[in-house]
Amino acid sequence: VLTTRLLPSDVIRHVASSGASAVVISNMPPGGQPQTMYLCRILRDQYPQLLIVVSRWGGRADYDERLVRIRKAGASYLTTTLAQTLAQLHASTDHDTAQVNAPEGSRV
Repeated sequence: VLTTRLLPSDVIRHVASSGASAVVISNMPPGGQPQTMYLCRILRDQYPQLLIVVSRWGGRADYDERLVRIRKAGASYLTTTLAQTLAQLHASTDHDTAQVNAPEGSRV
């Protein structure tokens, strides 16, 4: 868990040093969208395979529009509840584990 007071460059350094395979960016309406999109862009540029989940808590208004914008910025998923966020992280982890453990030549 990182503080909102970190610069984006500090977030990048932390991801690099921790070896994280997933990042959750938490965002509370009504603000923070430009900063979230910027962080998604720089994370995606540095780490093309990184799972980036943006959790816009309670932000169900204009969901489809926000989803398109946040995906263009580099996010993997947009969630609005903790349950959705955890489910997405678990599903992605399960899929990655299945890929690693799959017999050679099989498709998961």
